[in-house]
Amino acid sequence: MAENETPNTVKVDVPRTVAITYSATDQEVIFDLENLPAESIAFILDYGFRQYGNDGAAMDKYERDDDGKHVLKDGKKIERDADEVTADKVAGVKARIDAIMAGVFKSGGGGRALSPVETELRSLVNTVLRKRGISGIDATKMAKKPSEALVHLADLRVKKDGKGDAKAIATKALETLTARAEEHVAANKNVDAEIGV
Repeated sequence: MAENETPNTVKVDVPRTVAITYSATDQEVIFDLENLPAESIAFILDYGFRQYGNDGAAMDKYERDDDGKHVLKDGKKIERDADEVTADKVAGVKARIDAIMAGVFKSGGGGRALSPVETELRSLVNTVLRKRGISGIDATKMAKKPSEALVHLADLRVKKDGKGDAKAIATKALETLTARAEEHVAANKNVDAEIGV
């Protein structure tokens, strides 16, 4: 065990700052993880793991009819008994746990699952957008389409400089950031193997 390590702890490399946009208020807060109390980080990890899993059991795909039976929201009158609803909830939580274990998450709104590289690429593009002065919520939205976001930045650069090929600049930027994302994912897999948990 290394000098700085304590039993039952894991060291993980994460960005020093995390920008969170609270959609209810459109407020962005940047948290400096290095300066947060350990209790805050432990609480957020515990709460995040639990809440993400519990969200898998959300029954928003169901509504109740006049008799109190569950029916699908698309209007189909498919009754679900308590055991079927419980099975759906269990399956939903299991899917969320599987996503955590695999590092593959849906893109929101029931979209397709993102690979770890795609997730990391979005994070990198988000960081680049913010460094170029694009606000948090706009950067987060734009980063969902990395190619389009980088074309936008390249267009701004070409307009500012008065020269250059925006498409070529964006293509090179996408190649560079994708390679960086792949490196980050590979490094994280190595860390997982090294720590043995």
